[in-house]
Amino acid sequence: MKLEYVASGCNFIRLPTPGAYKLPDNLRLIREAFTGLQKVDGRDNHKFSIMYNAYCESHFGSAFHTYFKEWVHSIHSDSGGLQMVTLGVTPTPELRTKVYQNQGLNSEVAMSFDEIPIRIMGTRSKRLDMKNRFFDEDYFLQAAKKTGENLAEQLQYFSQTNSPTKPLIIAHGNDLRSYCKWVEIVIGSVPNDLQPNIGGIAMAGAALGNGLLEDIKRAFYFSQLPADFSHMHLLGVGSVSRLLPAIVLGSNGCYSPSLWLSYDSSTHTSGSEQGRYYMNDKVFIFNRIRNHLYDVMWEDVNKNFPGVFDIDVETFHDALTCGGYAKAEKKYGTTKEAVQTFIIHFASAVSNFIRHVNAVAEDKGRLLSEVEGVEQAALKSLYDVKTLQDFEHWEKHVGVYLQSNAVKLQPQAIDALF
Repeated sequence: MKLEYVASGCNFIRLPTPGAYKLPDNLRLIREAFTGLQKVDGRDNHKFSIMYNAYCESHFGSAFHTYFKEWVHSIHSDSGGLQMVTLGVTPTPELRTKVYQNQGLNSEVAMSFDEIPIRIMGTRSKRLDMKNRFFDEDYFLQAAKKTGENLAEQLQYFSQTNSPTKPLIIAHGNDLRSYCKWVEIVIGSVPNDLQPNIGGIAMAGAALGNGLLEDIKRAFYFSQLPADFSHMHLLGVGSVSRLLPAIVLGSNGCYSPSLWLSYDSSTHTSGSEQGRYYMNDKVFIFNRIRNHLYDVMWEDVNKNFPGVFDIDVETFHDALTCGGYAKAEKKYGTTKEAVQTFIIHFASAVSNFIRHVNAVAEDKGRLLSEVEGVEQAALKSLYDVKTLQDFEHWEKHVGVYLQSNAVKLQPQAIDALF
């Protein structure tokens, strides 16, 4: 199984700003950092890519394609459908076409416009809070059909414009049957001649939940979908723990050996601004005060990218804490200090993260040491799960003891859907 880290939220590290790509010395550092992330410790099993939002970050696309394409494994593009809903914007055919044009010109992998089959009770539900979310059975079939129609429209546009961009199906569901039904409806909405251009499946958890039990279900459900895709994408995964179920199932033969597993995260791009740095297999929190942690981070940066970063530790601290990119540029009279500090801080954290993922992927004992108690027992027994019968036995005798953070069902029976 091959792995691919996809960095979203690239605005946090100033990557799409002219100040990043118009200064040759900045481009030099970005090239060294991004090419270095393609082979952490000389390994070729874990690639590095970047993502942008083709609706609200549309100008990122051309910048990424023009300046960084050769240094990343691939450029991913989100559709921006969720942001449109949040902003109260109707995704008209004209607006969707504009997004497809951007995706087709600038990215290799594109998310499609999906409808999410959930409803929220009361006030807005926070991203990790499932208490007020309910799987909307009444809307499920309609949402799947509309998602399929959007995918067909996107594929048709890419075909007509001779774009090599491959869109991903975004799969939603609340259990195995609903995930399978969703994928069946979506693929069935796409003309047969366009189906080979589908790039894979992005397994969403918005209608399922985000506890360890739900992550295990989501990872296993992919192996049972009524479609044979060699690319699975996990949406919004920024911690090693969220990857463990897929790693276990990838190593025990549940997945095809040729599976390509990508996952996207803004955890590390936002770390520079939010005071986080990933090192020694964990997150370190730093504040604005100049202390020894800045020396530790600066030394780690230079260890991961020797000879690439020529900014001293005092400027490194100052650029991270002076109050923003614009203030740093004004203070130093150039974009170098801020851009290079933010980029290298991010790249070094990702290098450490990839190293950690590789370690647990290659060593069962190391993987199991990431958790303890019931969670460790659950993952240990998951190594024996290869078939649906195995999983049903695991769910009944092991999974039932795991803490769950699930999206609830509505009172009516789900059987009415099928």
